[in-house]
Amino acid sequence: MRSHPDPDFRRKASVDYAERCVSSSSAASPATITARLSALPCQHMGNRGLFDRGHTLWSSWTVTSGASSVYFAGDTGYRSVPKGLEMRDDHTPEIQAQHAHCPAFADVGKFRGPFDLGLIPIGAYEPRFVMSPMHADPYDAVEIFRDVRCRRALAMHWGTWVLTEEDVLEPPRILKDALKRRGIAETGVFDAVELGESREFESHGAQDKVVDWEEASR
Repeated sequence: MRSHPDPDFRRKASVDYAERCVSSSSAASPATITARLSALPCQHMGNRGLFDRGHTLWSSWTVTSGASSVYFAGDTGYRSVPKGLEMRDDHTPEIQAQHAHCPAFADVGKFRGPFDLGLIPIGAYEPRFVMSPMHADPYDAVEIFRDVRCRRALAMHWGTWVLTEEDVLEPPRILKDALKRRGIAETGVFDAVELGESREFESHGAQDKVVDWEEASR
């Protein structure tokens, strides 16, 4: 692995959930960019080897810099769907009421939101009974978007390679239906951009909240 040319980006830090670290870089001279990164919970297994599953944290992240805030959901599920339910069937209100979802995302929104932008996964979800604990599908992704209180979002974790059983280009198509079901515009709010496309987003003024996560969750 090649080192980043800016030594500020080569520092490493270990943090627990809700802990933060600050990184500064003068690479964009003459201005210095300072960002505050915070590790937050999500839903995924974590391990470094064959025999240490569940011994390390799997995190989502928030990044605040100046008046801008970004939520990076990372590789995450939203709930666990049992075998026997088809993908679309498990999103009806009746089925959702029977199967609990991960409460961490609502906590993120409550204690650290809202966010200018969310980066939220939408792909690699079939079969659901295998993948749902680790990978959100587009319907789950919209629920994460709502829970963490993002103003805008970009879809990620799709279209790179054939990893699971759904068509590799299916997730963006289903995302539009998922947004429609929640009464959210199908474009301009939570988008899946074309491969190689760039987007710019305006900041709405981040509130850098300092919250005792364990105390606030009681």
